[in-house]
Amino acid sequence: MKLITSKDNDLIKHVRSLSDKKTRKEFFEFVVEGARWIYDALNINNVECVSILLKNSKKNEFLSHLEKVLDNLTKVVLVDDNIFEKLETTENGQGIIAVFKQNLKNGIPKGSKILFLDQVSDPGNLGTIIRTACGAGYNDIVLNNCTDPFSPKSSRASMSALLKVSLYDSGIDILDRLKETHQIIAASIDGTSMYELSITAKKLCLVIGNEAHGISPQIKLLCHEFISIPTQNIESLNAAVSAGILMYMLR
Repeated sequence: MKLITSKDNDLIKHVRSLSDKKTRKEFFEFVVEGARWIYDALNINNVECVSILLKNSKKNEFLSHLEKVLDNLTKVVLVDDNIFEKLETTENGQGIIAVFKQNLKNGIPKGSKILFLDQVSDPGNLGTIIRTACGAGYNDIVLNNCTDPFSPKSSRASMSALLKVSLYDSGIDILDRLKETHQIIAASIDGTSMYELSITAKKLCLVIGNEAHGISPQIKLLCHEFISIPTQNIESLNAAVSAGILMYMLR
């Protein structure tokens, strides 16, 4: 198994370059850290792992498990401790990093429960929403001018749910098509209480807007209904919390 001892190694430079959104988009790849995230992802069908980097001093903690989930270890490389530590972005890193292919799709989602995210800008919120959507059975997620779901902060928050859902990096054109087949329900503080809203269709699409400005005017024109979460003492909830409550409520 190869041991990388130079910071100028091509793989090391490539992994470091994936911290940039433009490079992630160019190569259609992203980097994740942590054993649980990586182990879960390796067990997902149709997920492509490009490479796995192990901190040399911690290799024995991971190799036995990787041998069980990989056909071979050709994608696994060892990295000198000093070099590896410069690649980690989290405190108290575990000593394992992986590069995966992104899973963005084209076309129109076909699921009966779809989540449409309009300009969600906080990476932590986006990752949390994706993880919650996966758990709630909203396996099709449309991203309209949102922050990059494959950024380190967003991918950490989403965990391996990021690769378990179908992500569509598109926008208003998809929602325009979905309004013919789905009941489009948008979260809004001025909407009907979630306890009173009538769900009339077998297929629905929940729209969550920007943390500060809500849903954009163009998107509002395509929505059939507006739904709100009754609150006490405060005007509104965090976007990720609101999305979670409404996804489960609308099930």
